[in-house]
Amino acid sequence: MKPIDYNKCRATKSFNTRVRFLIFHYTAGNLSSSVNALTGPNVSAHYLVPDITDPSYLKAGYTGQEVFNLVDETKRA
Repeated sequence: MKPIDYNKCRATKSFNTRVRFLIFHYTAGNLSSSVNALTGPNVSAHYLVPDITDPSYLKAGYTGQEVFNLVDETKRA
């Protein structure tokens, strides 16, 4: 498994201090809209695993699979 690059962490506004579950969600949007939704004030997720065939992912310059850390694991998303 590829290690997570914590330098690619984005802060989100909707979290607190408890982590109790591992929840997987599917975002129907592309990378850009998923990042915007998950880093806004209403929803959050610890990680975003984008579709590597998404044109916005490729346009952003990514060529391989990346995992983006959006909320620190010590916080609740």
